[in-house]
This record gives sequence, structure tokens and C-alpha cells, in this order.
Amino acid sequence: MTDPLEEFLGHEKQAALTRAQKDFRAWQQWKETQQSDDLASLLRQVDPLIRKASNVYAGKVNIPRSAIRAEFQIQAIKAFNTYDPKRGTQLNTYLTDQLKRGRRFVTTYQNIGTIPENRIHKITTFNNARQRLEDQLGREPSAHELADRLKWPVREVSALTVELSRKPVATSALAADMSSFKPSEEAERLRLLQFELDPEEKLVYEYLLGVNGKPQLRPGQIATKLRMSPSKVSRLKNNIAVKAKQYA
Repeated sequence: MTDPLEEFLGHEKQAALTRAQKDFRAWQQWKETQQSDDLASLLRQVDPLIRKASNVYAGKVNIPRSAIRAEFQIQAIKAFNTYDPKRGTQLNTYLTDQLKRGRRFVTTYQNIGTIPENRIHKITTFNNARQRLEDQLGREPSAHELADRLKWPVREVSALTVELSRKPVATSALAADMSSFKPSEEAERLRLLQFELDPEEKLVYEYLLGVNGKPQLRPGQIATKLRMSPSKVSRLKNNIAVKAKQYA
């Protein structure tokens, strides 16, 4: 006579295997076509994993639930791009591990409102200047080079460099806060726009503007970074522009 507990566990194991197989097949389909419809289908297939990871924070921090969910969807897309079945790991196992990276977004933004506005502006100005100089020079700029660009005393540049190197999470939060370097009305429009974008559009948006911890890149660089065709990046960019009009 079959043990009821063993039978139940057997059914559960088979169901889990079936889900893993469906996840992988959906990933294979998207990998072959790189079509938005297949990506949407893949995201729906793994949605239980995304919900489980994002719901850990939903309602517990001062961040909109939609923003948390969007960030975890972006992490999922990154996982789809980097997943390699040849390494012997199941897709859903790999995805679950990669989704943990969404925690950085939560820790970055949950306390952003407590940082003084003038401090946000100063550090963001510093980070933007450093990034532009690094792009131009092909290396990290010296304190003197940064001081010359910012018209600040070298001592102040050196002190801020040391301070920020000790607080990587806070630095990321400050650099990502768009209101620190955009007029407040425009910043609000851009903040609202993010929630209208699908995961791929949001990724392109972030790299185009250099926000949410992403470096500012040109469309060609974005295509390389995200392993997309230039035409796809262009199409996504146009989609973003169309959606942005409703906030103009």
C-alpha cells in the first residue's frame, strides 16, 4: 500500500519539475526570438518567483509597490540574459538567486527622503562630473582634475571622494535621485513615467538618462550592454518618448 505522505511528496516534486520545465521552455523561446511578446510570456511564466521575491518588501518600506515590482522584473530580465544552461543550474534556481539583487534598490531608496536636499545636490553634482571626466579620460580622474572641473577646492574634492568610497550604498542612492539635478516639476514627471514603462523600456530609459544607479550611455552602447539589436533599442526609445508625452 502506498504511503499517503510519500505519494503527496511525489506529486509535489513532479509539479515542481513541471514548473521548472515550463520556465526553461519559455526562456528558450524568448532566447531564440528576442521578441517582446515572448519576453512578456516568459515574465508571466516566472511571475510567482518574482512576486515571492518582491513581496518580501512590499508594504514594509516607503516605496510604491509598483516600483518594487518593476525593479524585480528588471532583475529577472538581466537574469534571462546571463543565464547559461550549460552550467547545470535550473533557470528558476538561477533566477531566484539573481532576484536577491533587487534588495539593493530597496535599501537605496527606503531612506532617501531623510537626506537633505542641498547634500543630495552636492554629491550628485560631484558624481556626474566624475563620471563625465572618467568617460573623457578613459580612467578615474585625479582630485586636481575634478577640482578644476567643479571649481571646488582640492581639499573638498579629496574629502568627498574618501567619504563616498566608505558609503557605496548611500552614494548610489544620491546619484540615482533624479530630483537632485532636474527641476522639481520635470523630476516628478520623469518619476511617474517610470511606472508606465515595461521592464525593457525601463532599462533603456535608465541608461539613456543615467539614473537609478545606471551609467548614462548612448543608444549603441545600450544595445551592447543589454545584448539587444540597435533597432530594438531605437524602437524602445521611441516607445518611451510616446509614453512621456502624456506627462508633458
